[in-house]
Amino acid sequence: MKETRATGFPSALSAWLVRKLSGVHADYLMVGVATLLLIGAFPWFRSADPDLFARVATGELIQQVGTMPVSDQFAFTPIKAVWHDHEWLISVLFYFLASLGGDAALFLLKVGMFALSIFLIIRTQSAVSAEARARGAASADHQRQYTLVAGFVWLLVMLPEILNGFLPNVRCQMATMLGVAFWMFVFARTRSVSATENRRSLLPLLLPLMMIFWVNSHGGFVVGLAQSAIFLMGCLLRRDRLCGVAILSLLGCIAAVLINPWGVSYVQFMIDAALHSRPLITEWGPLPLFSMRWWIGGILGLVFIVGIYRAPRLLRFEDSALLFLALWQSFSNSRLMPIFAIIAAGLALPLVHSALGGVLKAWRVQFVKFRDAASGAFVLLVLVALGSLSVEVATSIRSSTKPFAFDYRSYPAEAVSWLCANRQGGNILVHFNEASYVLWALRGSFKVAIDGRYEEVYPEETFLRSLAAVDTTHPQHLESLEWVSPDYILIRNVTSGSGLADFPDFESIFKTQGWEILQSHRLPSSSAIETKVMAPSIEQDLWSAHCRDIAA
Repeated sequence: MKETRATGFPSALSAWLVRKLSGVHADYLMVGVATLLLIGAFPWFRSADPDLFARVATGELIQQVGTMPVSDQFAFTPIKAVWHDHEWLISVLFYFLASLGGDAALFLLKVGMFALSIFLIIRTQSAVSAEARARGAASADHQRQYTLVAGFVWLLVMLPEILNGFLPNVRCQMATMLGVAFWMFVFARTRSVSATENRRSLLPLLLPLMMIFWVNSHGGFVVGLAQSAIFLMGCLLRRDRLCGVAILSLLGCIAAVLINPWGVSYVQFMIDAALHSRPLITEWGPLPLFSMRWWIGGILGLVFIVGIYRAPRLLRFEDSALLFLALWQSFSNSRLMPIFAIIAAGLALPLVHSALGGVLKAWRVQFVKFRDAASGAFVLLVLVALGSLSVEVATSIRSSTKPFAFDYRSYPAEAVSWLCANRQGGNILVHFNEASYVLWALRGSFKVAIDGRYEEVYPEETFLRSLAAVDTTHPQHLESLEWVSPDYILIRNVTSGSGLADFPDFESIFKTQGWEILQSHRLPSSSAIETKVMAPSIEQDLWSAHCRDIAA
C-alpha cells in the first residue's frame, strides 16, 4: 500500500530524522540524545540527595580502615550489633570520585551509568526483534515496523520514568537500574543468538561476576535473581537447549550473593529488609490511586494485554512474565516504577505494535502528521537541552564556580560550620532528611541520633524514638527526647523564638534565618545567641573539607 505523505518542512524534518535513526550508528545517536536530555535536566534536579553524604562518609571510613567495619561509627544512639551495609562497595566508589573531582565527578558517574543503561535497552529491542523474526512470530509488516525509529519513539515514551531512576541526583539505586538493563540484554541476546545463528550462547555465565558487584552495591540485586529465575522457567517450559546455561547462570548468581563481608547472615538481613514495612517513607509506598503515574501504568498494562491477545507468540513467556511482574510490583511500590520502565522499554515494543498496529494502519495520514509533529517536538526538546547545558556552563564561568555543582541550600551549612568552629564535639539530634549531611560534615567530632541508613544500622525503637524526639507534634515527643538525650538539637527556625517551649531542657545558642541550634542544659551555658558563622563554611569545599581541619 502506498503511504500518504505530508509535505513541507515538518515532513522534511521527519524524513531526515528517520534516515539518521535508521543509519549505521543509530544506536550511538540514540544514546547520545537520551544522555543529552539527562544532562540538560540537571539545572532542575541539582539538589543533592539526602542519602549521598552518608554513602560518601561510609566510603571514606572503609578506605581508612581497609575493610567494612563490624559496627557503625557515626551514631550515638543504640545500634544493631552488626552493620550490614548493602551499599558499601558503591559507597567506596562515591568517595573516590567525590575526593577526586567533587560534584562533577559524581555527576559524570551518573551520566555514564545512564548512557550504558540506554544502550543496553536499545540493544535489547534489536535482539527481541531479531528473535521474533527468526522464529516466524512477526509478519512482514511487523518486521518493517521493527526499526530503530520505532524503538527510539517507544524509548522516548518510557524515558521520563527511566529518568526517575537516576534523579534527582546521585543515588546507589543507579546500580540496580544498570543491572536490570544488563540482565535483560544478556537474556534477550542469548535467545537471539540461539534463534538466528543456531548456536548456544554462554553470555549468561558472565552474570555471576556482575552479581558480585551488584550484591555489594544495592539491595536491588534481588531483581536480578528474579530475572535469572524467570529466564530459566521459560527455558524449562520450552525444553530449550539453553536450559543448562540458564541453570548454571542462576546457580552462579545465587553463589555470588554469598561473596560479601558478612557471608550467610547478609542473606537473612536482606530477607528482613525486603519484608520490612516503611510506612513513613513516601517513595516506598504504593502508587497514589488515580495519580498520573497510576493511570499511565494502568493504560500500559491494558495495551500489553491487548498485544498478547492479538499475537500470543510474539513475546516469549519469560518476557511477558517479567513485564507484568514488574508492573504489578511498581503499583505496590512506587520506587520500583523506573525498573518497570526499563523492562518495558526493552521488551514491550512488540506488544505495543501488536496492540496499536491496526490503529496506525487505519489512520495512516493522521499518523504521518503525528510523526511529523513529534519530530518537531523532539528537535525542540533537544534544543532546550542544549540551551540548558550552555546556560549551566556559562553560569559556572561567570560565577567562577565548578560546573554541575549540586545544590546544598536546603541543608544547614552555616549551622554546621558554626558547630564545627565553636564546639569540640557531641551528640546531635537532627531531622531524618538532614542527618546524613550533618553526619558527613561533622564526622570525627560529632555523632548523630539517626540518618538514612536506618534499616542497616538502627533498631526499630531507635528509629521511632529519634523521629518522635525531633517532632514536637508527636504525643511521645518529650519522653522520646529524654530517651535520646542529645547534646545539641538542630531544628528549622520557622518563626522567631520557636522551638524552645517544646524543648524545655535546652537553650538556643545559634540562629540563622533557616536553622537554629539548641544546646542541652547539661553543657556549660552560652553567654549569648550567636547569629553569624565563626569559621569558613564547609560548603566551600564540601567533599574535601573536614570539621577537625576547619576547627583547627
